[in-house]
Amino acid sequence: GILAILSLQPALSCLLDQLPRDLTNVIPFLDRRGPDSQAWLTPSGEPPGLLWMYSAVLHLRGTELCSQPVAEGAGGNILCWNGEIFNGNITVPANESDTAILFQSLNAACQDPATSSDTAVLDVLCEIEGPFAFIFWEARKRRLWFGRDRLGRRSLVTKKPSEKSPHFGISSCVGRAPQGASEGEGWEEVEPSAVHCLRIKEEEGANGEEERRGEESERARSGGREGERVGFEEVLFPWPERSPPLHRILPSPPPSSSPPLPSSPNFCPVTFDLLSSSFSSPPPSTLCDRDRSALSVMERLVPPSLSLSCRC
Repeated sequence: GILAILSLQPALSCLLDQLPRDLTNVIPFLDRRGPDSQAWLTPSGEPPGLLWMYSAVLHLRGTELCSQPVAEGAGGNILCWNGEIFNGNITVPANESDTAILFQSLNAACQDPATSSDTAVLDVLCEIEGPFAFIFWEARKRRLWFGRDRLGRRSLVTKKPSEKSPHFGISSCVGRAPQGASEGEGWEEVEPSAVHCLRIKEEEGANGEEERRGEESERARSGGREGERVGFEEVLFPWPERSPPLHRILPSPPPSSSPPLPSSPNFCPVTFDLLSSSFSSPPPSTLCDRDRSALSVMERLVPPSLSLSCRC
């Protein structure tokens, strides 16, 4: 499980026990999902309390456990990953963790000023095939990325700041609701149609770029000025369209490899071709309501040239 807490008033969240209970109560549930490793991490070079990231890892891939959050030295990028890389253009050797391989790809895309762009993180994620949810801190541009695969196969929810709690929470699960509150109150599911990005900006005390840099060390020693606030701008990067949608293009099987369909008045053979956006089936009047509903779903999801049958 993964968790991130972004504070709009960092001075109120310099210590772990200062974090709001309505966000940290998810940790026992995250730990059940990841019993092999649990850790907190906060980026250096930022006001203390600005961002806390947490991961609980279940070791499934690689000969060695890849503890999370994964960080690149002091003041570098940080990744919390909950997913699996199956295929695509990112190759994961059998004896290595897909978390480490993905982190290397993200660093290469983000840290080179000559090649990085606003869509660098999205470009890397588009190379992945498999279910995932992630949180990624891009240190150089002070951006917090999060999202899940376009099918939404891994859970990810957010809780936005309020007057009582000036924190933005991102979690892969919802904790137990306080007494008198409904389960999941305040949490919203992350829309899987896009990758989300929070661009951090200072709302007060911004005296220009040179002064801001000169104040960073003093701010780190003092723990932040009382009442200092930061803001963020949320930007969505929609997933680019794929052809065919959601699936890789599969070669058509030879006709002889398809077994004959049984002859029955209740057996309705249907063939879809997403490349031509067409399908053949018996007249709709001969299908039951269940089959008509199934056809509308399969027309969008089934790989091309795959023969299916619906039995009433």
